[in-house]
Amino acid sequence: VTPVFKKRKTIGFFLLLIFIILSIPVNFKNIMDKLEPPKDKISYAEMGALKFMNNTVKPSDIILINPNQFSQDAIYVPAISERRVYLASSGYALQTGIDPSTRIKEVKDFFGSPNREFLLKNNISYIYLLKETLSDSQITSFTKLVGKSVFENNRVIIWKVESS
Repeated sequence: VTPVFKKRKTIGFFLLLIFIILSIPVNFKNIMDKLEPPKDKISYAEMGALKFMNNTVKPSDIILINPNQFSQDAIYVPAISERRVYLASSGYALQTGIDPSTRIKEVKDFFGSPNREFLLKNNISYIYLLKETLSDSQITSFTKLVGKSVFENNRVIIWKVESS
C-alpha cells in the first residue's frame, strides 16, 4: 500500500469521525423531542361535540367557529368532525394558496357584532363555540339570534342556524 493511499484513508477516517461527532447533538435533540408528550390535546367533552357534528350535521352544511377562541390551531375541528368550517385555520388556507384575509375580517366583524345577515349570506348552518370564553350575555345573544342550542356540554355549545 502506497503512502498516498494510507494518507487518504486516514483523512477519510477522520472526516467520517468528525461528521459522526457533529451529528450526535442534533440526533440527541431529535430523539428527546420525540419522547416529550404532545402539548396539544382535545378534551373528551370537545370530542363529544365533534362526534355529535359528525353524526348530525350534513356534509354540505357549513359550520362557523371563532378561531380566536382556540389555544391551538383549530384545524382539528373540520378534521375530526369531517365537516366544512367557514374558517378554521388561516395558516392552512395560506398554505393551500387561498387568501383568508376577507374571511378573517368577516369572522372578526361577526363575533364583534353578531347578525343573521352574515350567517344567511354565507350559508352558515351551525355555530360551534367554546363555552369557556363566552359570557352568559354572549350565550343569550347567540340564542336570541339563532334559537335554542342543539348541543351543549361543559366545554362546547352548538347552535343550528335556521334559515327563516
